[in-house]
Amino acid sequence: MRCQEIRKAFEAGEVSGAEVKGHLKECPACRAVAGDWNLLRAGFMGLRTEEPPEPS
Repeated sequence: MRCQEIRKAFEAGEVSGAEVKGHLKECPACRAVAGDWNLLRAGFMGLRTEEPPEPS
């Protein structure tokens, strides 16, 4: 896979394939992108959910 395809897979949340994992082992640039996406996802998961206010 090419780097552009790997990055699109991360954007779509499709990072479980063996081909993607193999590419990440070989490509430091894509590993860095993967790390950034993981940090971003973790940040969003840490946000709390708030109920919308009652209509006035």
